[in-house]
Amino acid sequence: MDALRVLVRFAKEGDARWLSHRDLMRLFERALRRAGLPVRMTQGFNPHPKLSIAAALPLGLEACDEALEMEFDPAVSPDDVLRRLGEQLPVGLRLRTAAAVPRGARARVASLEYEADLPPDCPLAPGDLESVMARPTLRAQRPSGGARDIRPALLALSLEAGRLRFEVAACDRGTPRAAEVLAVLFGDDSEVLRRIRLRRTRVNLMLSPPGPQNGTGVTRCLRG
Repeated sequence: MDALRVLVRFAKEGDARWLSHRDLMRLFERALRRAGLPVRMTQGFNPHPKLSIAAALPLGLEACDEALEMEFDPAVSPDDVLRRLGEQLPVGLRLRTAAAVPRGARARVASLEYEADLPPDCPLAPGDLESVMARPTLRAQRPSGGARDIRPALLALSLEAGRLRFEVAACDRGTPRAAEVLAVLFGDDSEVLRRIRLRRTRVNLMLSPPGPQNGTGVTRCLRG
């Protein structure tokens, strides 16, 4: 019998932002067991629930609209999952919506959206962002050394009432990190960077139709 694949949108806020990706996965596994939901299990010597988070979050970063996919026996509905799983989650983890994934379709990350509350004395102005977006290249330093051009992956950049918003495309050569975008804008001004409050506002997914797919379905957008 075909599994019911459910895509759940959730928020990770407050103290829950200090949960690592691995701890978050374990927390969802325990919550599924307590909820008594008929989740499908992997095969092998160490079976575990079939669930995956679309895009891992850096430790300490709040998120408003993340994506979690799970597989269940078809005896339950997305509404059952939303209610029963939500009742088992701690403060700081909040389920928003649940929907069935069409049979045979694949959900892939298309882009990530962020917003950052800037300190009142931050010198950044909307005109500065226009200049940034007009540049053909934006070199960002990699944590491992070297630099890469993230301009092809920077889809949107705006500033309104002290709140910076930006969107980056998911790339098969490494999606730009929010910290890389901020470093391009503020350089090595650690005082400004330290006072920025950053959160991820949405993981945008691309749902590929059933059937054979060519390529990875992820934008090849970064230049080394």
